[in-house]
Amino acid sequence: MAIEDITAISGHEGESSILRSENLVKIYGKRKVVNEVSLQVRQGQIVGLLGPNGAGKTTSFYMITGLIAPNSGEIYLNKRQITNL
Repeated sequence: MAIEDITAISGHEGESSILRSENLVKIYGKRKVVNEVSLQVRQGQIVGLLGPNGAGKTTSFYMITGLIAPNSGEIYLNKRQITNL
């Protein structure tokens, strides 16, 4: 499901994002475990990350919460860039 699909379902079109990630990438050794993940969460939304084992869900979550640093990409909280905090 694409971000556009999630926006259409949520009914929050036009509202600004509380949390947003753009093109997050994480590489361990020669393996790219997260490849350009972008998402946005608006106030009041509940979002889940679904996918098979090894899809990068936990790594994406860890990057967004600041537990690990992305190799590239940006994370915003209330329009403030927090990628390297």
